[in-house]
Parts: sequence; structure tokens; C-alpha cells
Amino acid sequence: MKGFAVDEYGDVIIERNDIELACDMELLIQKIRQVLSTNRGEWWLDPKEGIPVQKVLRKNPNTAMIRDYVRIAIAQVDKSLEMTRCDITTEGRTLKIIFNVSGPNGSVTTKMEV
Repeated sequence: MKGFAVDEYGDVIIERNDIELACDMELLIQKIRQVLSTNRGEWWLDPKEGIPVQKVLRKNPNTAMIRDYVRIAIAQVDKSLEMTRCDITTEGRTLKIIFNVSGPNGSVTTKMEV
């Protein structure tokens, strides 16, 4: 399956007047990032998609709870995927999440900031 490739801001990537495409694990990671960036109930077509962002973006966040939310987001995208690693650090007001996802098509490590 293929889809439009997006950058870390969610904008479609255009190079040489052509839309870049994402496929396989790259596309799945994009979808996982999108779910993690969506506040649960925000998207009217699927009010169950996303995570409760208010519980994540707080002072002294509960890292075990955030790991569970990352695992839930991965399952929302594809139930055959498994989170094999999830490191969470805070730097000031920035929450950094590094996670590894493995599935039938291989594994990939990605990071995102919230």
C-alpha cells in the first residue's frame, strides 16, 4: 500500500514538482505518528482514534502510561505490529519518544517530539 509522504509537520513532501510517496513500514510509521498527534475524539470520522493528549502533556508525565498510549496507537494502525522498545525523556517542555516497531515487513525505529 502507498500513500503521500509527509514531513514531521504533517505537510505533504514535494520534490522536483512531484509528490513523494511512502510505502510499507514508512507509511505505517507515518500513520502511528498521526494517531499519536491526534487528541482522542478530535477526528469526527473516528472519535476513538488518538490518545488523551491532556494526560500526556503535563508536568512530570507518567512514562508507563505514555508507553501504553504508544502501544495503543500502534494497535490502532495495525494489530499485527508490536512495539519492541519505547524510550521516553523530557527536556524542559518537550517530551521525546523513541520507539521501535516490528511486524511482518520488518522493524523500524523512529522518534518524535511532543
